[in-house]
Amino acid sequence: MNRRQILTITSALGLVSSASAWAQPAPSAPPLDLGSREGTSAVSGLGAPRGDIGVQLSETSIMHVGVTAEAGYDSNVFYDGQGNERGSAMTRVIPSILITNMRRDGGPAPTSVIYSLGASLVYREYINSNTNVTAQRAFNPTVTGLLGFGNGQQVSFGIVDAFSRLEDPPYGESSGSIVHDYNLASADLRVAPGGGRLAAALRYANAWDHYETTGLEYASNLGHDFLLDGSWKWLPKTAIFVQGGLNFIHYTNADLAPPALARHDSTAWRALGGLRGLITAKVNASVGLGYSNATYDGGAPGPSAGASFAANALLGYQPTPLTHFGLTYSHGFRNSPVLGSFYDLDTASLSLDQMLGGRVVLGVTGRYEYRRYHGITSLPEDNRKDNVFVAGAHFDVFISRWFYAGAVYALTVDDSNLSAAQARNLGANYVKHQVLARIGITY
Repeated sequence: MNRRQILTITSALGLVSSASAWAQPAPSAPPLDLGSREGTSAVSGLGAPRGDIGVQLSETSIMHVGVTAEAGYDSNVFYDGQGNERGSAMTRVIPSILITNMRRDGGPAPTSVIYSLGASLVYREYINSNTNVTAQRAFNPTVTGLLGFGNGQQVSFGIVDAFSRLEDPPYGESSGSIVHDYNLASADLRVAPGGGRLAAALRYANAWDHYETTGLEYASNLGHDFLLDGSWKWLPKTAIFVQGGLNFIHYTNADLAPPALARHDSTAWRALGGLRGLITAKVNASVGLGYSNATYDGGAPGPSAGASFAANALLGYQPTPLTHFGLTYSHGFRNSPVLGSFYDLDTASLSLDQMLGGRVVLGVTGRYEYRRYHGITSLPEDNRKDNVFVAGAHFDVFISRWFYAGAVYALTVDDSNLSAAQARNLGANYVKHQVLARIGITY
C-alpha cells in the first residue's frame, strides 16, 4: 500500500484511537524478533502532489487504485554475516486498491461516519541461477479495514483491522522460508464532553501472530491489550495525560516448543503520564514517563531494574505544508516470541519528507535500536546484545498526477556481541542493502 493510502488509514486512526501504545502493547506491526529483519524491505513510502484523484463511486465514496513495478538488487538475501552472502537481482510488483470516504490530502471526512477498505498485494521474484535464491519468491498480501462513528463529535467509536501474510528468506541459505500470518484488530471509544478540555479513551486490541514454518510453530501467539487514557487540556492545544494498561500474551502452540525454547505466557502492565500537543503552529511534541513490568508463567524472570522504567518522546516539525520532520525515542521492553522471552529496548528514529515543485518527492528515514535479550537458554543470561540500524531513502518524480518514476534504497545492519558460531545459529551480525528503481501508477 503506498504512503498516501497508509496516511488515509492512520489519519482515521487518529480520530478513533487513543494515544500511541508503548511498553509491550499489542503491536502495530508483527513482532519479528529473529535478529533484526524489521525494515529490510525496500517498499518505501510514496508521497504525492497535493490534490485528490480517484474513481468517484458515490457522492461521498471514492476508489483509488495503483500498481508499482520495481527492479533492483538485494545484496544479502539470506541475512548472512559469515562471508557467505548471496546477492541477487530482484523484482517486485505491487498492485493496490483503496475504497474510502476520506480524502487522501488529509481534509475532513464529509460525514460523521468514516470508512476505508484497502489491500496491497506484493509479489517478489529473485532472478538468479541459484535455486535456493529463486525459491524465495513470495506473495505478501496486506488487507486493512476501518470503520468509525462520531467523527468530530463528543463521543466517537472506531474499529480497525489489518491482516498481513509475510514470507521472508531464512537466516542461512536454504530453499525454505519463514512464513507467518499476522492480524491486528482494535476497538476504540473516545469521549470528549463540552469543549473537549477533558477527554477519555478506552481501547482494546487483539494481535494474532501465527507461524506457518515447520519448527517455528511454537512461536505462534495471541495477544490481548487494554488501554485507558485520560487527558486534560491545560492549554488550548496542549494536554496533560495519564494512561494505564494491561497486556496478556498466550502461546497457542507452546506444547510444540523444544525444552530449550520453552514458551511462557505473560501478563504485563504499565502506567504512564506526560504532556502532548502543539508547542507552536508548526511544532508538536509528546513526552511520557512511567513504569511497566511483566510476569511470566513457569517462573521465568521478567523485566527488572531499568527495563521497568518506561519513557517515550516525539517531536514533529512542519515548517511548510510540503516539509515534514519527525524524531522519536522510547525505552522499555518488548515480548520476544521466537528467541528468549523478551528484550530490553532503546530505540530512536527520524524521518524527513520533502516535496519540491509539486512533483518531486524526497524521503529519508532512520532508526537505531539497542536490544538486550533475556531468556535465551543457549546463552549465559543477558549475553546477547544487538545494535540495529535501519535506514532508507526514496526519490520519486510525478510525471503526471497519476504516473511516477523513482528509486528507493534500504539498509539494515545488525551488530551483535555474539560469536561467529552463535550468530550463524541465532541470526545476527549481518549487513543488507536493497536498491530498486520503480515506476508506478496511482489514481
